[in-house]
Amino acid sequence: TDAGHEIKTPLAIINADADVLIAENGEDNEWVNDIKKQTARLSELTNDLIFLSKMEEGGEPSVSSKIDLSDVLSDRVSSFKAVALAGGKTITTNIDKDVFINGDPDRVSELINILLDNAVKYSPEGKEIFAGCSLRGKTAVLEVENESLSRLTDKDLDSLFDRFYRADRSRNSQSGGFGIGLSVAHAIVRSMDGKILVQRKDNGRILFSVSVPAVV
Repeated sequence: TDAGHEIKTPLAIINADADVLIAENGEDNEWVNDIKKQTARLSELTNDLIFLSKMEEGGEPSVSSKIDLSDVLSDRVSSFKAVALAGGKTITTNIDKDVFINGDPDRVSELINILLDNAVKYSPEGKEIFAGCSLRGKTAVLEVENESLSRLTDKDLDSLFDRFYRADRSRNSQSGGFGIGLSVAHAIVRSMDGKILVQRKDNGRILFSVSVPAVV
């Protein structure tokens, strides 16, 4: 955790220096813009690693409040629909109303972003992505399902939540992120006393299922 905070300081300085260059020379310099982009990506990675480290040390203190999971999922799906359509994919939903949980609103949004982003990135063109949530007794269930570009083995499924694991080894940090998103998703769910599972369905589609205590 200390190392993560040490990294954040030089990243902030690099970002500030890039802002000065843009202010002095305009926004048309592709090299400066790339510095800004890569600095933002490294900052995001650093924040994720700090979060994971805190979780491993016994949990990250966070503000927990009552959240309407139905509304958050609907909002996040709306944000991803344009990205999906640009890649020739569609998102369908089955979102029950009034599914309430306790959690950190920012972390819950991040969890859904990770699952939807993963589905959009790894779905073949022309295929359908499904997202939904429902109340099952005293449990709130969030599901994201998609077909996969690569054929996932049982070993892949067992390792998807491991830090930096890549089931599709043809993707690198430039095209497919750092391989840490699902580790963060797992940690977020764990912080809410929930479970996240991944399975290959009989039709070959991949289903991520999150179960957390509901506020009834």
